[in-house]
Amino acid sequence: MLFSPITVPPVYLVDDDALVRESTAFLLGTIGIGCRAFDDGAAFLAEIEDLPDGCLLIDRVMPHVSGLEVIHRLNALDRKMPIILMTAATSASRLRLAENIGPHALLEKPFDETALVSALESGFEVLASGSETDATSARDAVALLTPNQTRILRGLIAGMDTTALARRMRVSETLIRRDRVALKARIAATDVHHAIAIGKRAGLVPLQPDDAWNGG
Repeated sequence: MLFSPITVPPVYLVDDDALVRESTAFLLGTIGIGCRAFDDGAAFLAEIEDLPDGCLLIDRVMPHVSGLEVIHRLNALDRKMPIILMTAATSASRLRLAENIGPHALLEKPFDETALVSALESGFEVLASGSETDATSARDAVALLTPNQTRILRGLIAGMDTTALARRMRVSETLIRRDRVALKARIAATDVHHAIAIGKRAGLVPLQPDDAWNGG
């Protein structure tokens, strides 16, 4: 089966084995799928805030940051991308793994084109059906924010810290901190990264120079 690169969502490949990355990227290329490759979980997580949702093809066992740790981090960030976990585990342990961490699919090494295509097709279907629902939920959450809390969230999306936000809006850092805590609670964000992810999903744009604080 050959996919159209115009319509295929992003695919991220994370594996510390260079040969696996090269062979898997080649296999994806033969069916019309390009991918962004990372040599470990830390490298992928370092860029996650700037990556659009796509299918994640990741190895279970890696040094430093494992595939399981990446999955837990994505869950904390509320990133809903389908995860295809590559593993050499036995059938019994694969079942326990699926129950414990819930990847979208398990791909047992070594895998062939048929198994890879089946996992990706299923992941693409999840992305297509879930993106609109996730965006609607994010917009509903952001709608609960006050105008000033929305400005702070847009500032966070722009990469601004508390000091920069206070300077931009000409208010105290204490006031910014207070509303940062309040906005996270209001949209049920676990941390600032989660809040930023919700804001981006809702379609918020980064704070602009002419945005100012509105009242007390």
